[in-house]
Amino acid sequence: MVRAYSPSGILPPRFLFDLLLLLKSYDFVEFMDCSAASLQPAKLMRTEAELKAFYEQEHEVWKATNLKRRRIEINILQDCDHGVIETEEICAFESAFGIKATTALFARRGAETNDRRQYEIDFGHMAMLQKRGMLFGYHANAWEMSGFDEEKHVQFFNEDIAFLEAQGLEINCFSPHGARPSPDGRHNASFFAPAFASKPLVWTHNRIAPRGARQGDGDFWPRLRNGDPSSDIRNYLLKHLAFGRRLWILFHPQYYSGSSPDLVTGMSALPWPAEYWHGYQSGRPQSFWEPVRRHLDRLVETGAKANAL
Repeated sequence: MVRAYSPSGILPPRFLFDLLLLLKSYDFVEFMDCSAASLQPAKLMRTEAELKAFYEQEHEVWKATNLKRRRIEINILQDCDHGVIETEEICAFESAFGIKATTALFARRGAETNDRRQYEIDFGHMAMLQKRGMLFGYHANAWEMSGFDEEKHVQFFNEDIAFLEAQGLEINCFSPHGARPSPDGRHNASFFAPAFASKPLVWTHNRIAPRGARQGDGDFWPRLRNGDPSSDIRNYLLKHLAFGRRLWILFHPQYYSGSSPDLVTGMSALPWPAEYWHGYQSGRPQSFWEPVRRHLDRLVETGAKANAL
């Protein structure tokens, strides 16, 4: 099988690599994942109301525990989607540098009910990275894969978990895939999957999620076209990087396979993609992150007080 990079690449892989290494270089930044002990009781919640109440309570306890600590916790979430090569690369990079992340994988893809192709990611590679500390979950797309059939949806959901575990992965968490809805408006996140899952799972994001300051690159293309300032992750980091805080950042690796600025700079209503690409092509890619570096340095210099959200 010949695999190709995703055609939806907006930025080069180095965009993420440099950001993660910058954050990693500060000893008060700690990367965590969804295997954290405080999140595991989420697996016992049997209704949506119970799970939401638990996440509220867990966050209050987390804030009280971390309020006065000179520590910033960062949770990287990654939804693989169709960027399989990009996902393999970013997970290998994170593993090599000891950066924890929670990565959600499909078990199958194909838009039609009878199209159950095996997902073309290198599961053996993912299983090896898991042994080195990376965390993987199920990116639940069973509703769309079932052709929006309720019985098949439950069947496919549990078959997918069994398939992923047969590849050597231990699946203890999941995130719903944000795909097209069924004719009646339901999508993968519309269902309380823990009620019918074959094993206890932590719901990591998309509709129900642990609390904290959250940022993501979902709907990246439309947000750039519409001039959404939240698409520039620097705005989020400058606002939320403070002692005593917990950050959740969602990446879709498929967006970080760009080899040329032509596509994104031609359609973005915002200047920041062109700013990044100019620095990248000029041999100064890290200049884009200088505002974040200066912000982190000020935290060190001023001994800023903890300020948990």
